[in-house]
Amino acid sequence: MKIGYTDNPVSETLGIFPGSYFVSVCSSPELLSKNGFNLIELHLQTFGEAEKEKELKRYVTKIMRCFDLVMHCPFIGLEGGTYRLLLPEKVLSNTMSEKADINKIIRVEELCGELGIKFLTIHASSAMKMINEGEYSNFKKTILKLNWLAKSQGVMLCVETGGLSEEQLVDLTKNGLNITFDTSHFFLDMTQLGIDGEKANQKTLEFFISNQIYIPVVHMSQPVDGKDAHASILDSGMINVHKTMLNFIKDKNLNTRVIFEFKPNPNLKAEDYFKR
Repeated sequence: MKIGYTDNPVSETLGIFPGSYFVSVCSSPELLSKNGFNLIELHLQTFGEAEKEKELKRYVTKIMRCFDLVMHCPFIGLEGGTYRLLLPEKVLSNTMSEKADINKIIRVEELCGELGIKFLTIHASSAMKMINEGEYSNFKKTILKLNWLAKSQGVMLCVETGGLSEEQLVDLTKNGLNITFDTSHFFLDMTQLGIDGEKANQKTLEFFISNQIYIPVVHMSQPVDGKDAHASILDSGMINVHKTMLNFIKDKNLNTRVIFEFKPNPNLKAEDYFKR
């Protein structure tokens, strides 16, 4: 098991998330390592950031001494039949601001291969923005091609939950895709589908346990007031199964990479999140 936080040393849009959860805002990788964390999610937010190859390579060379890494592709989504880039500041309105040239996504896959990063997360949509069957069909065709190309680079492509039904997620796994299981996104999608409260918590836990063989990466955060707020999982809120999930991963000795997508508390050690 690997556990850690999100960072972006070349961010062009720092501050777009509530409270901004990047490591560099309030802490440092060195402090995280001291506190027992051993994983960093390199979260690219725009394709322009992926072009800063020299800066990224310097950062990765330094950080890999203490951390494993996973990468997050810039936000993307579907608008009708058109595959488009979904910038983070546009997520709430789900308006697409720039066409995502598939070659740019392929370049991110190649960059992962060059940097030695084995896992790349990619979006289909965003939480509570469910894609219909026509959109899913187009997405599936594109993502299967991208998955084949990623494998040729030694990279495992993982589709993040958010806007995808349970059936669509399972269908992706049957077609060779893996999943980045974002607890907040999955939970909020359940509420969008009319499932709420304890039942949504139960389904979140059950889906992870039932499909954990296809889930090498997990994102954890707490939604607030029905919104994807990236709050700490130690805050009281809508999801109450995070600690159960963490201890399940630990007790079963799963090779899962857990990313906390919220602002690090420099006073908390990794072990503090597992206390029963």
